[in-house]
Amino acid sequence: MIIRKATLTDIDEIMLVIADAKKLLKASGSLQWNGPDNYPNKDTFLTDIKNGTCYIAYIDKVVGVMAVCKLPDVSYEAQKEIWQYKTYYSIHRIAVSKEYYHKNVAPNMLEYAHKLAKDNNVESIRVDTHELNKPMQGLLKKLGYKYVGDIKLIHSKIDNIRLAYEKKI
Repeated sequence: MIIRKATLTDIDEIMLVIADAKKLLKASGSLQWNGPDNYPNKDTFLTDIKNGTCYIAYIDKVVGVMAVCKLPDVSYEAQKEIWQYKTYYSIHRIAVSKEYYHKNVAPNMLEYAHKLAKDNNVESIRVDTHELNKPMQGLLKKLGYKYVGDIKLIHSKIDNIRLAYEKKI
């Protein structure tokens, strides 16, 4: 498996991965990624690619995607009291192709993000997820992330409460 920055030529395969993730979340009863705003959409990932924050896992094709955001997150900054570390990268829009569920793609992507943070002397990684996204919660706990509280997403008007996790790097 290769993990690298995404390019514009990866966009169609990225959207196939996202379609799988949206179906999985919907099956769990979660509105995350299944709201009326169609978030995340192609424009979301084109922006991530342009900003250099979109990373993919590649095994003969794109099998996973994530955004490793290096700039402060508006929702996280609005609720500074719950976080333990000052400098951080945030992980958003992490997803794995259905045929690669439970094949260590997501853990490898997160470990890659940990290495990016460590190489840049960043103290922690922050992630938020929906309360019904049990697979992500389990993965975060397995990788040593600590639940720090609930946050309210600033950019979303409905179903905008998320469980927040942080890991010291």
